[in-house]
Amino acid sequence: MNRRGIQIALVSAALLHAASFDTASIKISDPAKRGSDGDSTPGLLRLQNVTLRQCVKAAFNVRDSQIAGGPKWMNELHYDIVARADHGVGDHELMEMLQSLLAERFQLAIHHESRILPGYVLVVAKGSIRMKPALPDSECTTNTKKAGGTMQAEGCPISKVAAKLSDILDGAPVVDETNTIGNFDFMLRWTPVSVEANAGVSDASEVPSIFTAVEEQLGLRLESRRRVPVDVLVIDRAEMPSKN
Repeated sequence: MNRRGIQIALVSAALLHAASFDTASIKISDPAKRGSDGDSTPGLLRLQNVTLRQCVKAAFNVRDSQIAGGPKWMNELHYDIVARADHGVGDHELMEMLQSLLAERFQLAIHHESRILPGYVLVVAKGSIRMKPALPDSECTTNTKKAGGTMQAEGCPISKVAAKLSDILDGAPVVDETNTIGNFDFMLRWTPVSVEANAGVSDASEVPSIFTAVEEQLGLRLESRRRVPVDVLVIDRAEMPSKN
């Protein structure tokens, strides 16, 4: 077995032996359903009308630009998933259990690669960081409304800010190069691109673009780069799920 084969086998084995749900139901969604949804409570995960690709994104906390390979159907077929743990666990543990569920029921096999993609790096702007240091031991929470142009964060490291900015920039990679340690609280407001395109100059200029807002409100700067090292999750195998 070559090195890549060994890596795939090790990752697959780790997923299968990770903590798993006590019970799980996976069913094809009603074709009439529109839109995807998901919610969780301690020990319970519900996903409605989701594709395997969406499940992978959630389970491994990656973006579209970080997923490569896989069969065509993983972007097209939709499923309803209800999974229960045998005890109350939070979202982080639920996502680890979802990884195990995908390996067991979808025969998901993956490996990681570092690839060079166009994207952005996040650096400290001239002056200093304008975000408020968070209280010690505060939990990182974010509330982002991309269409409304707002992001509120509490207790978050800049690496989390970079991940959220990637989502705002339609999945373009954003790498944290600030070399800054610590967690921060902030509110970010910007004009969404769709609003800029449809508004007059005076209307769109009332709230800055995402690039200007990041610099003026956070004390950070997004710099465009043609070559950004990104961790990519490669789908080596996926099969339609086994019956419940």
